[in-house]
Amino acid sequence: MISWKLSAVSKSDAYWFIFFSRLLVLAAIFVLISAVMSRLVIARGESVPYTLFLSFPGSTPDLGDYVTGLISHPIIGDEPALLIKKVACDAGQFIALSGDVFECDGQPLGGFITETWDGKPLKPWSVSSEIPDGRAFIMGNHERSFDSRYFGLVDKQELTVVKALF
Repeated sequence: MISWKLSAVSKSDAYWFIFFSRLLVLAAIFVLISAVMSRLVIARGESVPYTLFLSFPGSTPDLGDYVTGLISHPIIGDEPALLIKKVACDAGQFIALSGDVFECDGQPLGGFITETWDGKPLKPWSVSSEIPDGRAFIMGNHERSFDSRYFGLVDKQELTVVKALF
C-alpha cells in the first residue's frame, strides 16, 4: 500500500502558485482575444449598415453571404480598397443589365447611378450572361454603393466570408 505524506505548503509557495495560475489564465485570455480580434471586421459606411462582422478565411462564399475583398478601380484611387458587400448573384445564375436595372435570374437587384458623390462620371457594367464558376456579383445595401454594378464580377477565391455579430 502506498502512503502519501502531505507536507504543509508555505505561504510563499501558495502565493507564487496563485500568481502563476492567474498569469497563465491571463495569457490564455490574451491569446483568445488576439485570435478573435484579428478576425473582426467593422462595416462603417453607407454601403452596408454599421455592423460588427467576424471573418471566416478560407470559406467559400454563397449567395446571400456578406464578404470582404480588396477591389481595384480608377474611381477608388491608386490603392485597392477593402469593401464589404453581399453576394447578390452567384455562379450558374444569369446576370443582366435590363434597361436601368440589374437582374439576377430575372429578379431585380437594383438600379445604378451615373456619377459619384463628388461628380465623377460612373458607368454601369454592361452585362447579359451566366456567371461562371468561381465568380460572383456583389452588392451593397445602399443604392449608391460602389459594387459589381460598376466593376463587374469578382473572383470568389479573393473574397472572405464574414458573419454579422451585431
